[in-house]
Amino acid sequence: MGALFAAFDGGEDEHEQTLRVRERETLVASPLVLTELDHLIRRDLGFTAAMKITDALLGRALDWRYRLTELEHVDLSTA
Repeated sequence: MGALFAAFDGGEDEHEQTLRVRERETLVASPLVLTELDHLIRRDLGFTAAMKITDALLGRALDWRYRLTELEHVDLSTA
């Protein structure tokens, strides 16, 4: 999976490493990445986990520890 997924899934090999990075760095992610994360979390960990992670991401965004990038038409055409 990806580093963001591993940060929220304790069963992933990279979980501890991604937690350390997540605590000291500001994450900049596109809405497309967060949509994919939501899909993977729901599929692999369930709806309740997805809702908890969404709440955690929102809290971090409100604290300026996560930022969403802006998408433009050119981004969508190359995605």
